[in-house]
Amino acid sequence: MNELNFPILKLVKDWFKDFFYSWFELVKILLKRFFAGLKNSNFVIYFVVIIVFIGGFGVFKDIYAIINCEDGSELSRLYNELSKNLSTYFIALIAASTADLILNRLPNERESFILRMPAITGLVAGGFLLFLIQLEVVNNTFKLAIWGTILAWIMWWISNSTDPKHKEPKEPNEPLNPMGGLLEDPDGRGDGVNLVAEQKVEGVNF
Repeated sequence: MNELNFPILKLVKDWFKDFFYSWFELVKILLKRFFAGLKNSNFVIYFVVIIVFIGGFGVFKDIYAIINCEDGSELSRLYNELSKNLSTYFIALIAASTADLILNRLPNERESFILRMPAITGLVAGGFLLFLIQLEVVNNTFKLAIWGTILAWIMWWISNSTDPKHKEPKEPNEPLNPMGGLLEDPDGRGDGVNLVAEQKVEGVNF
């Protein structure tokens, strides 16, 4: 009986794998990018300090006003203002992240292609949330703003976690320019040529 069932089970398994292959690959890429950012301390600090706090600095005034509000009738208006400010914050992040995911070909073309439609879907969802919040179509716009902000953070994380600028240099001893990039004359010869780099290319050891 097992010998008869084995080919059937194998066919079902192969069909299932082939049918959902693109979905499995999408999940695999998302998880890879999530953990790539999570294990990079510089990337996490950049996200928390620059994207979350400094990027969202404009909403702190509204949060402070809500915390110190003593008039209950004003809370609804304050929450609506906070929601609208959050919506402009998250749509900017979503738009930038979508552009990165569509235009950036790193680390490879296939990965970029697989993430293209999810990125566009995220942009459409963000635009729809922006529309609902700005026009106050629904009563509780604050929850929509929170969901939009979480979506924006996720999209930014996925689009930037594999960006080379967040990775540690492979050669930490390579002389760097304080303004960014390699020094044009690291060996001090005054000719703008890196003798060390030339030696590496030519395979000469001194």
